[in-house]
Amino acid sequence: MESLRQEEVGQLRAIFDAFDHDSDGLLDKDEVSAILVRFGLVLTEAEVLDVVTELNPMVRKLPFEDFVAVACRPMKEDDIQA
Repeated sequence: MESLRQEEVGQLRAIFDAFDHDSDGLLDKDEVSAILVRFGLVLTEAEVLDVVTELNPMVRKLPFEDFVAVACRPMKEDDIQA
């Protein structure tokens, strides 16, 4: 998060909070899937679970810091729905 401007972190926090429906400070795979669909990314349920568990395989939910790391990585062209 050090490389992000305060405004960018704030925008990511707003997105995170908007989709954290149970307000537990963690995004489950369904909440992550909803974010991805909202932004035009098409992933299977297994792929979404891979995203959620990529940085910490023992946890099936994504904390804000991990969400930022995932959100800031480069996307592959075939992930974006035309």
